[in-house]
Amino acid sequence: MKKLALAAILAALAPGLVHADIVFTNAGAEISGDVIRIDSAAVVLRADGRETSYPLSQVLKVKLVHVFGVPGEKTAADIADPILKAALKSPAAPSDYPDDGSLIYLEQKSCDIDSDGRAVCAQHNIQLVLRERDKESAANVQFDYLDGIQAPAIDWARSINGEAISNLDDTSIEEGSENSQYPDYDRLKSLK
Repeated sequence: MKKLALAAILAALAPGLVHADIVFTNAGAEISGDVIRIDSAAVVLRADGRETSYPLSQVLKVKLVHVFGVPGEKTAADIADPILKAALKSPAAPSDYPDDGSLIYLEQKSCDIDSDGRAVCAQHNIQLVLRERDKESAANVQFDYLDGIQAPAIDWARSINGEAISNLDDTSIEEGSENSQYPDYDRLKSLK
């Protein structure tokens, strides 16, 4: 089974993040949707086109989740990125690369310097996973930055399998220090 994995990190705030919040009930149910409001009496969740109110006495917890998806993309047919569209149109077959687990279509890094001397850098990766053994490397991208000097942000990240798109959400992101123990250098941080 072929999978195309795409991860992009842009050093700018992501416009229009999609939400996929979860309401955990005392009865053990986990209901996904968009939290419309939380007040002193209830949590109101929009799921499957309808709004449902859950009394706070029945709610164990609420998890507000950000999904880093491209606005307007519901299926692979909606993708506008020309490089990704070309890769999806005629992907390489595993038999074309018998010794490889994946194929990198694009690994692009760029930086623009603003008039005030600040750099805004972006990374755009497209990787075709040919075999199971390379799924982990495609799914676990790491970006290093210097704390206090750089500020990383994810605009979007997705995996495509056939027509289905799976977007990264903030529950899968780990941010931390690579050298956190004294007297190691603690300014280098990572976003995984």
